[in-house]
Amino acid sequence: ADWRAWAKLHAMVLLDEADKAAAPTWRAILANLPNSVWRAGFSGTFGRDLYHELIFDELMGPVLAAVRNKDMVERGVSARPM
Repeated sequence: ADWRAWAKLHAMVLLDEADKAAAPTWRAILANLPNSVWRAGFSGTFGRDLYHELIFDELMGPVLAAVRNKDMVERGVSARPM
């Protein structure tokens, strides 16, 4: 509940598996949130092809930061893959 209130306060949308933003369901969700100021997407598989990159850029904006899972494991943020 705290995260939802914080995200709403900042007009933010958080998408997990955001590489699928070109899918009809994600597009419909984002189309119904036109006033979102921040759209943060999380995924481990960005950049499949130019089409998906262009759609993602249109819906979410440019990628501002990319972090490798290895770096997140070293920081203690992500689980070590098995």
